[in-house]
Amino acid sequence: MNMKRKILALTLCLTTAFGLFGCGNDDEGSRDSNSGDSSIINGGNNNGSNISTDGFIHVTDTILVPQTDAGTYAIVYNDTVLSESFEENISDREDSLDGSIGTILTDESLYVVTENRITPVAQDVKKAALSSFGDGIVYITPSSSEDYYVNHYDIQTGRATLCGEVQNHIQIAISPDGDTVVYASEEAVMLWQNNQSVKICDDQYKLIGVSNAAAQIYLINSEGILYSFDRNGNRTKLGASDGHISDITLNADHSQILFYYEDKSYISTDGQEAQILRGGKMQIILPNTCYYGGSTCPVTDFYGHAYYGDDKAWLIQQDSEDSCKLISKASYPRLDASSNYLYYIYDGEELRCIKISDGDKASEKCKTIVNDDITGSFFVTSDRSLVYYLDRDKLLCCSGKKAGASNEICDDVTHPYCMGKDDTLYFRINDDLYACSDGENYKKIGNDIEGVFADLSGRVYCYSDDSLYYVENATLHKLLDLP
Repeated sequence: MNMKRKILALTLCLTTAFGLFGCGNDDEGSRDSNSGDSSIINGGNNNGSNISTDGFIHVTDTILVPQTDAGTYAIVYNDTVLSESFEENISDREDSLDGSIGTILTDESLYVVTENRITPVAQDVKKAALSSFGDGIVYITPSSSEDYYVNHYDIQTGRATLCGEVQNHIQIAISPDGDTVVYASEEAVMLWQNNQSVKICDDQYKLIGVSNAAAQIYLINSEGILYSFDRNGNRTKLGASDGHISDITLNADHSQILFYYEDKSYISTDGQEAQILRGGKMQIILPNTCYYGGSTCPVTDFYGHAYYGDDKAWLIQQDSEDSCKLISKASYPRLDASSNYLYYIYDGEELRCIKISDGDKASEKCKTIVNDDITGSFFVTSDRSLVYYLDRDKLLCCSGKKAGASNEICDDVTHPYCMGKDDTLYFRINDDLYACSDGENYKKIGNDIEGVFADLSGRVYCYSDDSLYYVENATLHKLLDLP
């Protein structure tokens, strides 16, 4: 494999999910909808970018392909090549929650990536943040003095608006709908809304995020206390952490915040006092993911979901009395597409399945699906009819609904492998690419393939030493030449 695909030193902020529609190597990644202090935000710019070991940077709808020349990329959106030679050094990358809109920040400029084009936004941009729904961007540019301009960009209209001018140590955040901007300096926290900037509070805070219409502005003060401010500057204390707060996650519209400190997880809704959750450090489990660790999570409500942490899964309800532990001694938890069934490896040995609605009786009613060694990841088809898994280098398949004998499909399978949105499994044997869709029969669909991966929507790509392909209906379609 070419060295340019083996080594890539970029720290990017990307949409995150991993699991059924992904590679079976259990990499973690994340996204962020602000540019505050990323060291305290789970999934900030310093944590787990979705860069595969092959060096491609792949997210929901966009792939950046490193080229031979340093700082040169080909940019692919779905099955369309938008640029074969994007010749700027990329320093940051973000996507909307659905992946349909993205931004690229380079040493020179800020760009918006959509389905059919790459649009320049501004030059000499120092920092930028894309709204979760993909409607707006907040970005910073230097002014004529030593200060900086904070700017808002409307992606639909292409119009840029000046929000304010501040000095150094700038943090920025934008609401999910893209209409509201919060920016913080060493002196004050400012809110921009309806083309006006007003002061929210004095002093220096760590900026976490802002909800639509600035109903909640999440800030941490110098003593490590997490607050929710409203647009009028009124504040509610959500948690005191002494600087140890971590795993901060916001829901889709930022009306809820999930965070962890002092061995407990908390949820605050609409800026109210946070509720202690049963269980310790937990992350939400979503369909087609192993578990979600991004700083903005694509759910409208944190309650009513299964969570995972410390080898246990919990069902978290708004009424704490209705919350319960589902399972223990669990690893690799995976929700099926309907969110009704949870698959997991029990005690490092058995593949089991529970029905979420069974609540605290789930562990008693669980079904053992496979009582074999499972090497890492497994994949469940959307109708739960099949489960694919590896026992070392042997690929096997069994029913996803009941216990039974496993069918050995083949051996000498190479990691990673992946499943597409059509429930077809793609894997390699001796650098040849194969596809299996019925749990028994498999066929070769490509020669000399060095790697295969799926994006978050289940679109499958593979590459050889000199070409990148997308895979549809078990057929390879060439996208571009690789240098």
